[in-house]
Amino acid sequence: FSDHKAYTGDDALAVYLKDIQLQINAGLDDDIEMADCQGSDSPNPLHLAMIQDYLLRTNLILYVISGRTGLRQADIRFLSIIRNMGILDNILFIVNIDFGEHESLQELEKLLEKITEELSLIKQNPVIYRFSALYNLFRAEKDRLNDRQKSRFEQWERETEFTTYSDQETARFETDLAQKFKKDRYSLLLKNHVERMAVILSGLLHRTRIQQDILSHDSQKAALFAESIRRHQGRVEQVEALIRSTLDGAMDKIKSMLRSDIDRFFDLRYGAVFQEIAAFIKNYSIPSGKYEEYLKGSRFSNALYLLFQEFRLAADSFMAENINPQMARFIREEEKKIAENFAAVSSTYAAMIRDAMTEYNEEMESMGMSLVSHGDFRMPEMSMVRNSIGLAFPPASVAMQYSVSIRTNALMRLGLYSAVKMLKRLFKKKAQYEREEQIRALKYGMTRLKRDTEKSLAFHLKDYRENVKYQYIFRMADAFSDAIFRSLTEHFGGYITDVSKMIGFVHQKQTDKDQMRKLFQKIEAVVENLQQRLQHLKQDIIA
Repeated sequence: FSDHKAYTGDDALAVYLKDIQLQINAGLDDDIEMADCQGSDSPNPLHLAMIQDYLLRTNLILYVISGRTGLRQADIRFLSIIRNMGILDNILFIVNIDFGEHESLQELEKLLEKITEELSLIKQNPVIYRFSALYNLFRAEKDRLNDRQKSRFEQWERETEFTTYSDQETARFETDLAQKFKKDRYSLLLKNHVERMAVILSGLLHRTRIQQDILSHDSQKAALFAESIRRHQGRVEQVEALIRSTLDGAMDKIKSMLRSDIDRFFDLRYGAVFQEIAAFIKNYSIPSGKYEEYLKGSRFSNALYLLFQEFRLAADSFMAENINPQMARFIREEEKKIAENFAAVSSTYAAMIRDAMTEYNEEMESMGMSLVSHGDFRMPEMSMVRNSIGLAFPPASVAMQYSVSIRTNALMRLGLYSAVKMLKRLFKKKAQYEREEQIRALKYGMTRLKRDTEKSLAFHLKDYRENVKYQYIFRMADAFSDAIFRSLTEHFGGYITDVSKMIGFVHQKQTDKDQMRKLFQKIEAVVENLQQRLQHLKQDIIA
């Protein structure tokens, strides 16, 4: 770990790193990943863009606020960005208090009340924990503290008012976090799978009982059962084909709507996003004195490069803080539209499936056959569908890769200007005019730089638009349609079975039929036991 720290602590080396992944034995499940991200006050806007990309993939955000400074302007700006991205719902706040900064617990509580009020302006009813992380660390590493740290820790131990308060909040945080890591997490991962397993077990139980019913009757009665099942299988196949056809037809309309939304959002002439970008570029300006400052002690090429760097930093910051959150929120809204439109289509067929199964059960009951149980149709979870096909949220940092071509064009113009300057020297141009010409050239370079930046951003925004459209939104719509089809039709599994094999059992010897019946009874008992265990699991998830 010390080697990693030495590497990342050196700016000359750390600049080449995108991120570092460490595996630490922390007593948590192996597949839990925790990321420590820098806030929005990073001097490099690309850091913020990378943080945004990571935040869009997280299931939980822990936001730490200093108990010494309270909620800073940088915190408010960063939380506003998160809110604009539409991901502020699943966030917990931690106020990291410093015992040495407060005279009494009452003074600390006043600061905490202020922080709570300020957070409430950004998020309603924020969940906030208040404890000293350093005190907890010192206690955990008590045997490894140096003399100074031991003295500090012992002083804190004597301040029982603070330590008791911190311990209570720490216990509350750890309890709630364990709930998030275990119960809530498994609920998210297992909920859809549990529902599908319940349907599968219900179908298996029904087929097992049908087999026993057939074995208990003669061939004539069994033939009537088989004919009834075949008739309903035909009905099932018709409904399935109708569902598939309707979903495919709805898909064309939904994709047309999504395409229109995406093209309108990213439109270079009328779209709000590019209009904001163009307005920023147009209104960006550098004070006249800055041009002379850049030229002092620097060659013209260096001055133009510094000009480019300052403008690029401002443009990157604008993109990360203003444009990227808008794009993230837009994509989230399009995902919701996919779910809402398919929900409207599928609700009709969910009712049709219930009617078909009710009709089937009525006929089975009239013949003294076992009934099939079925649950209600549930819409698939968008996050589960996304994860099932390995689809990742389009990274916002891709839209910020516009500066490479700009830099290349700028350097080409530097070489052109240097050649012109050499020619002027050959004609012995007066030195007193050279600085004025350089300033004019810098201003002209700035104008060209802004123009090229707008063109480059337009190109990359179009590329990002197509990536969002075809590699994310459309693929998500296809996957969601397939998930709905599976969710709707899997309920039919309870009575789609091979009837010919059923009838074949009837013609066997009585001893063989008795053995078969006993085997199916054992299977029935196993399935019922699995259903009970599954029901307990569902209750644990809900509780």
